[in-house]
Amino acid sequence: MKFVIAKPTDKMSTGDLFYSAPRKSEIDKAYDELIQICLRRADREFPRHPDYPKRNGMIPQVEKELRMIQDSGLAFDLLVMHEIALLSKELGYPTAMFGIEAGLIVAYLLGISNVNPAQYGYSTLPSDMAIEYVYSEYLSSFEMRIAEPVREHIQHRLNKRFNECDAYPRIYSRIRLP
Repeated sequence: MKFVIAKPTDKMSTGDLFYSAPRKSEIDKAYDELIQICLRRADREFPRHPDYPKRNGMIPQVEKELRMIQDSGLAFDLLVMHEIALLSKELGYPTAMFGIEAGLIVAYLLGISNVNPAQYGYSTLPSDMAIEYVYSEYLSSFEMRIAEPVREHIQHRLNKRFNECDAYPRIYSRIRLP
């Protein structure tokens, strides 16, 4: 798998990340990893619902988002953004998502977005709107905001993390990193 960050000086993009499109088996592995990360963190992050003390109140919504991610084949993209978010955090910088997909609870659980659902009263409306958007529109790429000093470390980190992934050699995916 190959990762390339376009340089704005190339006039190719505003700094987008291009990478070899992963094969279905890699997307399935990414999905399994996302499930583990998201459900584990959701269990820690969100309080239990008083009427259902054995069940976390946000888990059904997280599971709904995960089904949408599986159906739309976006698991690998989110795993790549999770890795960028981890790197950014290690370097002392926050990350953010820019589009309607910023309303996904999964984005918060993966550390990509810093918008905690508690900030809007645990409403599922932003999540449902993002899910509906992904199902009704073709989401061609995510847009993630990063601090400029993080950019120079991304390609090395991702090549190291995803080096062995099976990918199509001439087809690329993109994450916008303006």
